[in-house]
Amino acid sequence: MTTPTSPQQAMGILAQELGASASTPLLDNDGTKFTLRGAIGRILWKVNFLLTLSQRPLPPTQKDDLYGHVLSLRAEHLITQAILTDLAARLGTDVTTIRTQVTGSLNVLT
Repeated sequence: MTTPTSPQQAMGILAQELGASASTPLLDNDGTKFTLRGAIGRILWKVNFLLTLSQRPLPPTQKDDLYGHVLSLRAEHLITQAILTDLAARLGTDVTTIRTQVTGSLNVLT
């Protein structure tokens, strides 16, 4: 594939590639066909929809999509963080100060 040297060339290559892909059907996990527009719509819905951690984490043996796994990972991390915070506090560690310092360092503009 040639590297485009202008926006017009890039659009031409994009149109060619998208047009050629019509001969290869897009299939859902169950074999259902959908359009390129439908595929992009599904991606946009997942990316823009506000997701909660309710019903998470799911058991690792349960099938889930990428976003579901990320949500379960986040929920598992919060559980681990709560346990670690409790243990550190019992040992006399000032968890609040450490957390404030770390979150403060994450908000520094570079």
